[in-house]
Amino acid sequence: IEYVLGKFADHDVVILGEMHRAKQDPLLVQQLIPRLPEVGVYTLCTEFARRVDQPLIDSLLSGAEYDQKLAEAITLYQFPHWGYVEYVDIYEAAWQYNQTGSEGSRPFHILALGNAPEWWHVKTREDRDDPAVRRKVWHGETEADWSNVVLDSVIAKGDKALCYCGIHHGFTEYRQPVVVDGEFVRYVEDRFGNHIYNAIGKRAITIYLHNTWASVGGYDKPSTYPADGYIDALMAAL
Repeated sequence: IEYVLGKFADHDVVILGEMHRAKQDPLLVQQLIPRLPEVGVYTLCTEFARRVDQPLIDSLLSGAEYDQKLAEAITLYQFPHWGYVEYVDIYEAAWQYNQTGSEGSRPFHILALGNAPEWWHVKTREDRDDPAVRRKVWHGETEADWSNVVLDSVIAKGDKALCYCGIHHGFTEYRQPVVVDGEFVRYVEDRFGNHIYNAIGKRAITIYLHNTWASVGGYDKPSTYPADGYIDALMAAL
């Protein structure tokens, strides 16, 4: 927590990148929320909600009573297979912080970054991997749309934000390589974090939350420990 907070001393955007579905990561975000105002940060930008649902999020966080069902709905609208309670409870952490403020104090906001994919186009497993179907699902939305939320709603107002997303979206200076059948093909240049970095430079930083890594053999192979497990062995020894 202290490490993340400390990065706001010389950065306006701190991106927490995760590998997904690791309980400790959303729990960390929950713990950070009441501490972020200490360093002048009142905004969490999240992949795990759709931009079109921003009015629902605003209503949830400003409500006199916490609406658990609404928090669950916001989460599942973004992705119907994302019903993990630790991600849902991030909204409760923000709501609880807002309940402690006095009248006129600055509330904490959660801004949705996510697109609004039309999942109903995917009927079968084959559809999921069909480029034509995928184009229908995403209907032209890209991660540049994510970055516009941060740049227009946070940076343009002179504020700072903690952003929370999958690590492959969160790269800033790093360019993600694409490898097919063991051969390098190209770099991915248009991740959310890349767009933020292109706009504000080193005022943005990525923190890669510790987890297993994708195998060199491909995403369909079992994941592996960073540095072949040596990091974990070293930390255990310490």
